[in-house]
Amino acid sequence: MKLVSVAHRKGDLKVSNKDVIQLIKEQSTKFNGDLQLALDKVSTGLNFTGFDERRWMPENQNLFDTIVECAQEAINDFKIEEIKTLIYVGVGRNFLEPATSALIAKKLGINPHCFDIIEACQSWTRACFLVDGLYKGGALKGKTLIINCEVHAQKGISGSKDFGIKNMSDLEWKFPCYTMGDSITASVVEPNNENHAWQWENISEIADYCYLPLPGAEDYKTENKINNQRHFSFYSFGKTLHQKLSPLVVNCANRLFDENAGFTPDIVFTHTSSKRTWDDICVQLGVSNKVYHIIQQTGNLVSASVPTAISMAEQEGALKRGDNALVIFAAAGGSALAYKFKY
Repeated sequence: MKLVSVAHRKGDLKVSNKDVIQLIKEQSTKFNGDLQLALDKVSTGLNFTGFDERRWMPENQNLFDTIVECAQEAINDFKIEEIKTLIYVGVGRNFLEPATSALIAKKLGINPHCFDIIEACQSWTRACFLVDGLYKGGALKGKTLIINCEVHAQKGISGSKDFGIKNMSDLEWKFPCYTMGDSITASVVEPNNENHAWQWENISEIADYCYLPLPGAEDYKTENKINNQRHFSFYSFGKTLHQKLSPLVVNCANRLFDENAGFTPDIVFTHTSSKRTWDDICVQLGVSNKVYHIIQQTGNLVSASVPTAISMAEQEGALKRGDNALVIFAAAGGSALAYKFKY
């Protein structure tokens, strides 16, 4: 599988950590305790994990129009009819039916295979993994367009209108909400003889440590963490997730290096969940001088983390055709990944 092109659209609104703190303060009118202490804790946490600025989409921005604009940039060098498969990935969505990919195909005026892939922040990488396998098996032909629209801050189900806290303990699961940025990406891939290498590990015991329940979720009780929570609200125990998943990412990457002797990455892409965590992982792997961070500028872009970073790196000249790239990633549900490809 070859990555033909990647385009992205960030939000136009620059939002600082101070802006986020102000929103929390304004919405926490029923806080039980010392609110300033809680705000200081959030500020320290954002600085510690590497967040500075994030970009949000304006409330009046039409997201379908932006998706089409982004897709048209990604397919600029070939005919749109060459797209034979269209996949929508990620958390950001406003339709349970039909597949969001089908609606995008209608907007683009094409008739490809359409389906969606949902695996939280891992959705883009999982889509690439599946498409690579489908190409190798001969089930897919032609170019594939992968779209995501991770727009959560002002237009999402659980975003900046739900920043308020009532107790200090809320920060255990609420903090990741304050890191979110927005990004729309369009990636085009096609079959080739490139040997992409993938390593995965999964740990289901933390499946309910990051979730966004729909109405009816109460009928599917797993552990206590998912009980008595509000519908359409985002809950993420980020600290525990990083602690549990980081060793698995290291394991995956070490296996990938062992099985691909001579592979040396020219650039490393990661999740935008915590700069400090991913820096620590890169130190363990001996690739800290190759990591390309965007987190300080964008915030947490969820499943758009890697394609946005690829697009930005190419624009800035940090990524060139022929470079060896390493992707290391982890996501809600308990999946960890190490993946190598030649750009």
